[in-house]
Amino acid sequence: MRRAVGGRSRIAAAATAVALLLGAGVSSAHAEDAPTIRVSGTVLVLPDEPGTAERTRGVFLASTAGPILPLDAAALTAATGGAAGAGDRIDGTVELPPSIARVLADAGSRLDEQRALSLVATTASAMSEALPLSDATVSRRASAAAPSPQHRADIVFVSKRTEQAPGSVPSENDMRELLQRASDYWSGQLSGRITGVTANQLRRIIAPVGGDVCDAEAAWEWAAAQFGKAPSDYGRGGSGDHLIVLISDDGAECGVGLGSVGPKLSGGLVWVNLSDEPFEEATHTLAHELGHNFDLDHANARFCEGAAVDALYDATGRVKPPCQDLEYGDLWSTMGVGVTGLGKQPALISLGQLSYLGAVPSGALATVPASGGSGRVFTLNALSAGVGLRGLRVQPDGADAFFVEYRDGAGRDAGMPRPLELDFDGTPLSAGVGVKVVKTPPAQFGYGAASVVLSPWRSNGHHNETLAEGEAIRPVGGATVTVLSISGQQARVRIDFPAPQRFTAAPKPRITGKTRVGRKLTARAGVWKPGAVRLSYHWKRNGKAIRGATKVSYRLGKSDRRKRITVTVTGSKTGYVTISRTSKTTKRIR
Repeated sequence: MRRAVGGRSRIAAAATAVALLLGAGVSSAHAEDAPTIRVSGTVLVLPDEPGTAERTRGVFLASTAGPILPLDAAALTAATGGAAGAGDRIDGTVELPPSIARVLADAGSRLDEQRALSLVATTASAMSEALPLSDATVSRRASAAAPSPQHRADIVFVSKRTEQAPGSVPSENDMRELLQRASDYWSGQLSGRITGVTANQLRRIIAPVGGDVCDAEAAWEWAAAQFGKAPSDYGRGGSGDHLIVLISDDGAECGVGLGSVGPKLSGGLVWVNLSDEPFEEATHTLAHELGHNFDLDHANARFCEGAAVDALYDATGRVKPPCQDLEYGDLWSTMGVGVTGLGKQPALISLGQLSYLGAVPSGALATVPASGGSGRVFTLNALSAGVGLRGLRVQPDGADAFFVEYRDGAGRDAGMPRPLELDFDGTPLSAGVGVKVVKTPPAQFGYGAASVVLSPWRSNGHHNETLAEGEAIRPVGGATVTVLSISGQQARVRIDFPAPQRFTAAPKPRITGKTRVGRKLTARAGVWKPGAVRLSYHWKRNGKAIRGATKVSYRLGKSDRRKRITVTVTGSKTGYVTISRTSKTTKRIR
């Protein structure tokens, strides 16, 4: 959908000026239309980064010309027929809102494509304007390429134009050692999925005139240009190429770090502010931002009012009241608040995120389904032990799975103070040696695997993220985790499931509609009881599931001719046995 600029003479003037600025790349077919520009590049996702430099999770286009453009996520989804993933290569048309068109018109002179796009990018960011994309095609899917086990990083330190003390400018050896520490952390965490991240090319440059080193997107563009590249050359699917920009700025609004999210186990863009912190502590930040490149989101903490310890998710993937999730709130995770350098070395990430990356070692994680019954006891080695059973994936009927792990404060966790008590963003949190219960909430925008540790309120006035011996917790879904004993590197836990209930009404679905190619069939599920029941649908052709046919209606195609169709309706509800019911078979499709 095009945006009207308002006022035909202004529209025409703006369109003409933009066309002069960008040449054939910009068009305005009608005076009533806003000017547009054709763009190509890689989809870039940046995470929420609360703190001094507040950021809101968003989708961008790292253009092949260099500049990074903020995109309207809904428009991108609509234009590509689904959520285009991080690292996908796309070509499309960006509509220039009136405010940006006027800025370009006011520039008053010809600009090459890169400079004009830079002006569009900086103006859109300054105005918090997400650009609508239309007529878009995906020319390369990131998911089509297998992740590379070998990762490389181009590293650039960008100095401010103002005089900077020599001691605050890292040497090439400093930069190599910083990367090596972060590389050692991730090669150990990922169990050989990647062999590490090696330093490729290194540079030290001064920001351009008028350039702000705290502008990560601009800094990535300057840095990539040092190697004859653009930011879009990093973070593509299957690519193990990272661009790491280091800066040093003590400004309260500058921020600490930023990393692009996904695709899984691929490269990406990283920006780290060394500030005045000891250089070794930057290892935490760099490890955190590389975790984003690998497609991990933040490790958060869930805390609730009253006696609640957990809640369901709403339609947007956010937890419902009386609970809320605190960004970064997991104290013992480098994807959480551990990034701030609380310990001497980055802490381990939880099993939920390792599982998402396919990096859990063989035999380290056991799945515990409700069908196995209650009262099962497991002896867990500490996550830091590196051997044996180290965690459980508990799967209640009709509810979200959760992970159980034991943290003993040894190995990679040895640097974390314990017990650790922290007033984080106004919320008192604590963690010590004990058992963690962690969930993996739905990903925002469909990529980036977050985790959230359940943090029940304790009498010490803190939300404690670890369970001590004799304590228990019951997440949504009814499965209870009880810590029977803790001794050194081992913890014994018992998993109890409530007796599942059964639906009092689960009728067979009926199919209505004409059984002809081109016509639509609709499933009539009937009334399931008791209360609200989640229903899912799957259509079948001659008894075999039809790929993608999972809605309440199904339009018959040529492949259905002379075949028979059924629909299976599955009902699920927390605490109830999941059940599926299948309709009668239709007549042969004509």
